[in-house]
Amino acid sequence: MVDTYVEGVTGDELVFKFGNDAEPAAFTAACSVNTERKIEFTSEVIESMRANCTDPKKPGRRSRRVKSTDIKFTGSGVADKASANLLVALQQAGLPFPGKVIQALADGFTITGKWVIESLSMGGTAQEDQTFDISLAIADADYTLVFD
Repeated sequence: MVDTYVEGVTGDELVFKFGNDAEPAAFTAACSVNTERKIEFTSEVIESMRANCTDPKKPGRRSRRVKSTDIKFTGSGVADKASANLLVALQQAGLPFPGKVIQALADGFTITGKWVIESLSMGGTAQEDQTFDISLAIADADYTLVFD
């Protein structure tokens, strides 16, 4: 039998692009998000216990269903002064802004919608480059997820 190996995907194939309020919006990647990137799809799950009606002494069984879904993106890297300053200003404005997450592969996906910055941090050791971290979340239900 011939061995088969997973086909790896490089991290730079996952990109967050920040949009402006122009019509149509122009989207660009922030240079400060240059090393780590992660998209997270989560579900809020509701659990309930279903009693055994035939024999109430027997244990019940759990039932679960998805109440809502959410999308978050995190990224980090070496802080780039221009893009870091722009993102700090965007976070301080506190308003949803247009953005895209692109899984830039054949058979990838694109998520387009309004996003908010949940957290942003910069820091570093004296004489070394400052690090940059950002966490973004989809702002409302009016987004699109398109598989390429």
